[in-house]
Amino acid sequence: MSEWIPTFEDLLEISVTRAVRNEEKYARFLSQDNPQCIFNAAVCTEEHFTAGLLYWRWGKRQDAFNHLNSCVKGYNQFIEATNLLSKDENGAVQFGDGFLKAYKFGETAAALLEKPVVTEVLPNGYETHGEMGVMPWFDGTLIEACVTGKAIDSASFEQACETWTRRKYPKTVLEAYRFYFEFLTGKLSDLPFDEVMGRHEAIYESRKKFNKLPDLMLGEGKHNPFVVDWLFALILKSTGWEGRYLHAWIGDGFDPDVLDASGTTTLPHKFVAVS
Repeated sequence: MSEWIPTFEDLLEISVTRAVRNEEKYARFLSQDNPQCIFNAAVCTEEHFTAGLLYWRWGKRQDAFNHLNSCVKGYNQFIEATNLLSKDENGAVQFGDGFLKAYKFGETAAALLEKPVVTEVLPNGYETHGEMGVMPWFDGTLIEACVTGKAIDSASFEQACETWTRRKYPKTVLEAYRFYFEFLTGKLSDLPFDEVMGRHEAIYESRKKFNKLPDLMLGEGKHNPFVVDWLFALILKSTGWEGRYLHAWIGDGFDPDVLDASGTTTLPHKFVAVS
């Protein structure tokens, strides 16, 4: 029997169906004060984000906006439900395993759409919720810097890179994280911008090679033409870049065929400090 390879439409249907189903479960379990609703809210956050990326790449901006907006809603529900129903014997809020993904997708969607999120009950310091040297740590460190302006500790970043290398994780993934770090902190600002954007295009294209258990959210393997580089989109926005680019959340005039830097109208200029 041949392997089933999901199409773009298959992936979209799966994400939307799972999102709707978990929205219904969230409402039911929340009304019962059942902590299961926390999990359902986390799934809604991830699946709406996935659908948003798929529509974004397809050029359906309004549909993408609607799902990213629903992602933010799911993220806020996740935080509020956790604060209400997940506390230890001393009354302290306990954020479970779903926090890492909910944070990653919820904060990114909120920042791209400039939507408010419930922050007063978030854990104090994202770095305490991700093991150094693995993907959630890199994602969380970069996202936190983008949404809060918090400086990135260069020693910690280098230590994380060394851990990644020692564990023999993919070199190309680490190269992408280094590129994000250098772009976000202004270390590439002296280079011609078309050269910098060319590096990003090459990084994203290289993900086509990851055919063993390819990650949809990263655009790996056969998923490469289905989504966009959402983390770079967040970095572009946080640095003040403006223009037209496939891997950027832009307003009216969205063109999914614009793949180069020729549409840049404002160069990045709001960089994160390095401590």
